[in-house]
Amino acid sequence: MGIYLQASYVFGISNDIPDNLFYVEENTILYPAGNNIILFNVEQKLQRFVPIGDQAEGITSIAVSSDRHVFAAAARSSPKPIINVYDLHTFRKRRQLTPIDNITSREFTSLSFSMDSKYLAAQCGKPEWTLHFYAWEKGKSIATISTSSVPEKAVNQISINPYDGTEICVVGQGFINIYRYSEGVLRPIHVNIPEQNFLCHCFVSIDRLVVGSEQGSLFLIKNGVFIQDLSFSNQSPVRCLQTMKQGFACGGGGGSVNVYEFKTPEKIDLLKQIPLPDAESIVTGMAATTVEGTLLAEINTNQVLKVNLSPSELSKNETLKFDSFTDTFHYGSIVGLDLCIRKPLLVTCSTDKSVRLWNYMTGTCEMVKHFGEDACSVAMHPSGLYILVGFVDKLRLMNILMDDLRPIREFSIRSCRECRFSNGGHVFAAAHGNIVQIFSTWNFDNIENLKGHNGKVKSLYWSPDDGTLVSAGSDGAVYSWKIKSMKREHEHILKSCVYNSAVCSPNGKIMYAVGSDKMIKEITESSVTKEFDAGSIQTQIAISNSGRMMFVG
Repeated sequence: MGIYLQASYVFGISNDIPDNLFYVEENTILYPAGNNIILFNVEQKLQRFVPIGDQAEGITSIAVSSDRHVFAAAARSSPKPIINVYDLHTFRKRRQLTPIDNITSREFTSLSFSMDSKYLAAQCGKPEWTLHFYAWEKGKSIATISTSSVPEKAVNQISINPYDGTEICVVGQGFINIYRYSEGVLRPIHVNIPEQNFLCHCFVSIDRLVVGSEQGSLFLIKNGVFIQDLSFSNQSPVRCLQTMKQGFACGGGGGSVNVYEFKTPEKIDLLKQIPLPDAESIVTGMAATTVEGTLLAEINTNQVLKVNLSPSELSKNETLKFDSFTDTFHYGSIVGLDLCIRKPLLVTCSTDKSVRLWNYMTGTCEMVKHFGEDACSVAMHPSGLYILVGFVDKLRLMNILMDDLRPIREFSIRSCRECRFSNGGHVFAAAHGNIVQIFSTWNFDNIENLKGHNGKVKSLYWSPDDGTLVSAGSDGAVYSWKIKSMKREHEHILKSCVYNSAVCSPNGKIMYAVGSDKMIKEITESSVTKEFDAGSIQTQIAISNSGRMMFVG
């Protein structure tokens, strides 16, 4: 019988996907996270999940129809990439699309719906860079064309003209091409323009479009003819453009979002420059709602900001400011995570040099603390009042205050990659190279040093009664230690395997371990009694309090 896990809440956004943020309705946004598309009501803190499917190997592009009835998500898959089209209200899959037979590309890099939602343009990646024009409800491609002359010249973005569903604009490294669909064929119209790396574009009328480049230039094009150019903030790369009622918004580097208006149909003027909270921030995506005039901006630190761009606000002489629309998320790899036993809290640390405290019941980030160095590991006390953070220079015990993390004690353990409080919270274990050190939480004494590993200790696990500690290391050893006597009770050594994680049964008599040999092992009294081939290298193993369920990944 198969067991299926359903996400309860997701903290974070996949920011490696271009055009990844969409305003669906009031206070609700759509964005990718992992292998899911998430619809997030920011006001109610409610999330709806649309999993892309087991065959998907990572989302590469998404698009939402202008009438907000359907959305499409492209994903890597074997042997060919796929596009799933979903109903935005029922989340039912309406259609699955694949590229034509002779395509070897592994992904679709950009998607766009026509204004009437009947057609979907999809750009395949290298080496062919083939543009597909789908009548998606029929499930077939009605036209294709290669949009890049050489594999090295990437296509960065495509879009269907919202005023003319037969016209498609394609921008990329050194080119801007417009294609017109007629009688089953896409006919190209090349735009003669100075060669730059064009990253993004938007249509502002039926015959005009604005294109932004990596070199910090904005180009106005009318009927395929270049008519005006101007520089973005300090010639910073233009990464995203968003059409507004009377012009467009431009985001990228430079620490600001610029709003432009049309003085005449052929002349662009800067209307407002809206500074970001951090001048070093880079805008990676934007979305707008025409009803309220609200602009959302996603920045490279994985936070979504909002600003009111209604005509009344734009007419004021005051400087507009961005407000937070979502909590701040990690924007570096998460290297440590721990749950609180008695409160709905979890703590994480990341390569972005921050430690964050999350409430998984309310869906909020309760605290963010930035440090001047990377945190390697983190552990939370069962009471939810203290945390351990392993830094490059020391292991620090910190008190969780209302709005801060205050250091209480430092321990001379460099680059501590694994630390763990006991379930009672009275002691904690920390990996110091190939030694496991046991400390008192209350008087900070080093109670004992457990020696035996010949390589770095990678995993620590306390039994429910805190009577047994299990350690696993890169030396291929898994040990169980009796805490009362501080002696090694059982051991298993396989020098050809690097063990990543190990746990024990509630009574502490059976150990389970995973490592580089791709096997899940059951170890009883130092002997392997059962083993199962997981098919791939597993890095973590967890066991339920009852001992009847195990999760391996």
